[in-house]
Amino acid sequence: MKELRRRRGIHVNPWTHFPRLITSIDFLKRERPLRLFKETLPAEGESIYPRRYDILVLDEAHNCAPSGRGKYAIESDRTNAIRTLSPHFEHKLFLTATPHNGYPESFTALLELLDNQRFARGTPTGSAQFDKQLKTIMVRRLKSELEKNWDGTPRFAKRVVKPLEVAYPEKEKDIHAALREYTALRSKRASDNAERFATDFVLKTLKKRLFSSPAAFAITLGQHEKSLSTAKKQRAAKPSYGILQRQIDRVDEEYSVDDEAEEATNDAVDAASLLFQEPTDQERKLLKDMKSWAETAQARLDAKTKELIRWLHAHIKPGGNWSNERVIIFTEYRATQNWLLEILAAEQLTGGNRLLTMYGGMKSEDREDIKAAFQTSPDLSPVPAIPGEHALRSRWPTHGPPRARLGYTRTIR
Repeated sequence: MKELRRRRGIHVNPWTHFPRLITSIDFLKRERPLRLFKETLPAEGESIYPRRYDILVLDEAHNCAPSGRGKYAIESDRTNAIRTLSPHFEHKLFLTATPHNGYPESFTALLELLDNQRFARGTPTGSAQFDKQLKTIMVRRLKSELEKNWDGTPRFAKRVVKPLEVAYPEKEKDIHAALREYTALRSKRASDNAERFATDFVLKTLKKRLFSSPAAFAITLGQHEKSLSTAKKQRAAKPSYGILQRQIDRVDEEYSVDDEAEEATNDAVDAASLLFQEPTDQERKLLKDMKSWAETAQARLDAKTKELIRWLHAHIKPGGNWSNERVIIFTEYRATQNWLLEILAAEQLTGGNRLLTMYGGMKSEDREDIKAAFQTSPDLSPVPAIPGEHALRSRWPTHGPPRARLGYTRTIR
């Protein structure tokens, strides 16, 4: 782009100068790049045939599916960009390991982007007719279907899922009950669609963070409480329904830098909390109890972490001696990763470069060094564990099963 602008001027349209282009959807959805692309398309009223482009290859296509929260699929800027451009490609190829996010509205809207002659958003799924149409346009490749190695062994080891049961103590059960009660009270008092939407987002986010770790929960709860205390002073700053929707859509985007994802979540929680009504005395008490628990819980092991450490001592460091087994520990939030790292260090599971961390935003060279160390023979590299963004052993299930499956797939790759 820089070189093209040097040669042709700053107003050059990059979409007209190359026969093949690779771009990020988050770049394409911006106002100027999308406007320049539209300039290459037929004018309003002009026939779209013959189509202007040959083929659209969309990787990680599930990221362009509309959000499935609530009853209806809500289109994001990514969705709108693909919906605008896709009719002008003769062929379309959508690549994804997780096409279905659990919401039929969202799934059918994604299929409509791919082929609007066979599919329409909101059509019932699961029927024989729907399955027949789906098989017409979908090619599914499983690892088990690949040809075996020359000696007859499978290319990939068989995936075996073994859940670790965790017995929650009463205090942890109480905090989950408190959050459920707070959710019920807030949902009942929501006065309009905007507040209901804001309430749904904030409370689901708190629930996900609580399932992740006390540290992650404490950060988001603190942000929510702070926003509630300043909401009265910032009445003019309250976002409209549309603005809030766009901010919440940002949370679902794929971020290469974890801090950017954390910032997007905090901004959305802050904006959504401004739409909340003043808390009642009962709600204030619940917030106070949850905050007190989170501050205390950060300094000690919760039930899930105790079970994880027991497993690590049994398989990675049995009898106090390091084994040749290796493990990848998945954490959904950077705050949880940092908290868990401190705990593992206190349990003497990090000495001698035995544990390395991967996260969004680290240098590519450092990431490659860690991957190489993990894949090297145990006799040459002492790395048995990587807490990072991908998982062979989840500390506990992520909030959505597709996220867990995607993490596993990326790890295998």
